[in-house]
Amino acid sequence: MIRRPPRSTLSSSSAASDVYKRQVFTEHRSNPVRMQDRLPYLWVERVAKLKSTLSTPMFASEVVRGEYFTFQVAIFVPEAQEVLQDVGIGFKGFPGEIAATMTCFNTGGIDAQGNTFVTRVDVLPGSIKSFWIGFSVPATLAVGSTVTGKVVLSPPSATTSTVATTTDVQVALTVSSAAAIVDPAVMDSDPANYTRLRWLNSNLAQDDRVVTPFSPVTISRTSPGSQVEFGVLNRNLTIGANGLMDRILSLIHISEPTRLLSISYAVFCLKKKKINT
Repeated sequence: MIRRPPRSTLSSSSAASDVYKRQVFTEHRSNPVRMQDRLPYLWVERVAKLKSTLSTPMFASEVVRGEYFTFQVAIFVPEAQEVLQDVGIGFKGFPGEIAATMTCFNTGGIDAQGNTFVTRVDVLPGSIKSFWIGFSVPATLAVGSTVTGKVVLSPPSATTSTVATTTDVQVALTVSSAAAIVDPAVMDSDPANYTRLRWLNSNLAQDDRVVTPFSPVTISRTSPGSQVEFGVLNRNLTIGANGLMDRILSLIHISEPTRLLSISYAVFCLKKKKINT
């Protein structure tokens, strides 16, 4: 359970004191940061176990080749400190293929019109601000290999009472032994993977291609002035020469109303005949 530690614990526990000094935390996508004005007790427990490495925030995880991976870096500013202004997120030390796709969704990206934008992020005293980081895992990585790099937090307006001017978060990613290469689109079906975040920083809104398993609308006409046939979602709509609807043929059987793949007219008729008999 994630909760705020009791005030008595905060005042007496050395781990609680350390957590106030550390200020930078990391979280796996399976445990997203939800609390914005309360200190997660989980972090206090984590610091108590890792007191020897408090000076270097670190994130480690297993990744699968081909997937789009996301994780979080969070900043906590104690109430007694000043506003942490205009936090910047950068990356260094990652292999070229990963570095080219790394992004922080909180600080900028591409909007729905395809324009790039930058967002200013301030962290108020007594609050927690989490930053979602995302990147594509190359399918060419060797199984069992480890990729390392750093996420750099660089608030230009930080004062001496807040975190250091630049904080490096060590990142270590181990490629899963799974032989299969994952298609990111497959992982999109599970919201818990947070792979859909990449849609926020993309040109998908400008892409007019039809996505699988849907098919584009088709239009056919035998001769000028004759009837026109439209193919829409496994349905054929025929418009007569007079401009009125002439016929509607659906290749989706009533027993499969959500079927996206078309069936042949012969199969459709066989199913219909079987039900009638």
